[in-house]
Order: sequence, then C-alpha cells, then structure tokens
Amino acid sequence: MDCGVGQMAYPTMEIIGMAYKCPKCNDDNLLSDEIVFQPVNKVHVWMCKKCYKIYRKSIVDKYNNKPERKLKVSHYYRVKRYGLSIEEYNKKKELQLNGCAICLKEFKEERNIYIDHDHHNNQLRDLLCPRCNNILGMVDDDEELLFRFIEYLKRHSTKRVA
Repeated sequence: MDCGVGQMAYPTMEIIGMAYKCPKCNDDNLLSDEIVFQPVNKVHVWMCKKCYKIYRKSIVDKYNNKPERKLKVSHYYRVKRYGLSIEEYNKKKELQLNGCAICLKEFKEERNIYIDHDHHNNQLRDLLCPRCNNILGMVDDDEELLFRFIEYLKRHSTKRVA
C-alpha cells in the first residue's frame, strides 16, 4: 500500500512478536514508540510515524494552499494585530495605487504586502513591499542612519552611463 490519502479504512496494526507492522508501508519492524494511532475519515487507524508524517503533510498542504484560506488568514491577522478592517486596508491600497509607499513598485501578491507601523506607538503608516519593510526594520526606523547610508552611496557612487 502506498502512503496516499483518501482511503476510507485501513487494516488494523498487526503485531508480529514484539514488533508492529504498518498497514500502509508494510514495515514490520516497528516498536511501540514508532507508531501513531490517528483518526482518518472518522475511522481510527494505526500507522508508522513515517507514514503519518506523509499523511499529515498532505492534509495540511491541501488545507493551507487554498487561496481563500490564505486571504482569510491574512485579513484576520490584519484586523487582530493592527485593528485594520478589510475596507480600510483596501482603501489604503487603492490610495497607494496598489504599490509600495517607498519604492512605488506594484504589489504582485497579496501575501507580500506589509503594513508598516511605528514600533513606539503602534500607529499605522503605509503599505510596503517586503524589501522596503526589511530595510526599515534593519535600520530600526533611524533617520540619521538612513542619511549616513545616502552619504555613503553618494561618496562611493560611479556615474552610470545610460
């Protein structure tokens, strides 16, 4: 038997001497701490930890990869963490022309939009792309440090020929 998902019932775990046999992969050299008792489609089954890990990953991947699930989680996260409703978020995105407030690049994926906020008073600022959000985070919103970066780049820049 393969370790696939979707079968309604599995045979029970077979005991061979002091070892167990997995009904999915037929590994017959398992000790009691290497098996898992898990409900599958409302039927409790035994399987080895290796088969269970494959089975569990397929279920989680199938559930988490649904686009509507991803949107629901991201909207819930925004409301819970920042108090920003879906309408307010969409309005802010529209005002920014669906692009990053710093580099102005268009947002390609909904999951790659970051809500920038002041870490001292938790006040919302704008929506950023991952790159700009990381840069702000690395400099800890320090304007003086950003000015030194600019001076450094000017000091070491070479004229680019178009």
